[in-house]
Amino acid sequence: MIEPTQGMAGEMLNDVTIEDLAPTLQMLAGIVGLEGALRISAEYGGINIYIPKLENSLVKPRERAIVRAFTGENYQDLAKKFKVSDRYVRAVVEKARKAIRKAIGATVNDRLPL
Repeated sequence: MIEPTQGMAGEMLNDVTIEDLAPTLQMLAGIVGLEGALRISAEYGGINIYIPKLENSLVKPRERAIVRAFTGENYQDLAKKFKVSDRYVRAVVEKARKAIRKAIGATVNDRLPL
């Protein structure tokens, strides 16, 4: 169980049910369980926390997946697969190319494996 907070007896925490919690914590408990919600409350209770949308948190992994799947001419296929525009795929590939050039000290005219 969680560490008792100031002034709370540990046995009292063991008697808490989801129904005892504030609505926001009830929502959290539905996702991370009662113990997880109590731990979050103990650690961050009283402050506002912004939780970004999952799609915004997955931008970098999506870009890495696009670069790994890029074959040199499959911009449109990747755009459909990842539900983005082919301009976005091109920008991701160009960003990866620039990073590779910088890492290996290549110039714009040097051929790259990507």
